[in-house]
Amino acid sequence: MNERSISVRNGRFEVDVLEGGSGDPLLFLHGVFGLEWTPLLERLSLGHTVVAPRTPGFGESTGTENLDDIHDLVFFYLDLLDELDLSHLPLVGHSLGGMFAAELAATQPERFSHVALASPFGLWDNADPVTDLFTISLPDLAKAMYANEKSEAAVAVATAIGVVIGRRVYEDLVESAEGFGEALGAILGGIVVLVFIVLVIMAVGLIIASGIAGACFARQLRLRSEDISRGRGFAIA
Repeated sequence: MNERSISVRNGRFEVDVLEGGSGDPLLFLHGVFGLEWTPLLERLSLGHTVVAPRTPGFGESTGTENLDDIHDLVFFYLDLLDELDLSHLPLVGHSLGGMFAAELAATQPERFSHVALASPFGLWDNADPVTDLFTISLPDLAKAMYANEKSEAAVAVATAIGVVIGRRVYEDLVESAEGFGEALGAILGGIVVLVFIVLVIMAVGLIIASGIAGACFARQLRLRSEDISRGRGFAIA
């Protein structure tokens, strides 16, 4: 796996891009917890050259001041693809990246050969907004995350004392909370992000209770990685 920085729109954006594997290119858009080279990407890279950019506001990617709403982000991604000379390639989006992927495919469908959405936030629609994962109760969060709310992982979420996030993921999230809040606020139309940052900091005392549930999540994520690599567990268009 290699990492490089790509300049978009004459330096208005500087974008971290992870690349690995061999074969025809595949674009991967990451979710709310940022981007790392995970076992899922390793599996995808067995048959494709995976191109995985960090969204502005995550990691070292810059340019959030140039984003006012999700439409700005869509055109940013199209400009990035132009910069990389990529077209007619499969597109995989996870979580928040699933919403971006759906918007990209709707805006320029001829650019993508296939679209795979893993746990997507969905298309943004003011009349039918996506679930606010940061404010709903834990039982409702479990229902939103899992088709089988009685599964081991879902029960762990629904009955956890606090926000169930693995320690490593949590520490990474705290470190990048300000940048992520700024990016999310810009992308979703100027949402006030101070509340989000405060909630992240308040979660410090709650993360201690996540050990058992974190293990359940790790097991579930391994299963999901295997399902996705075999073409199951997500919607394909």
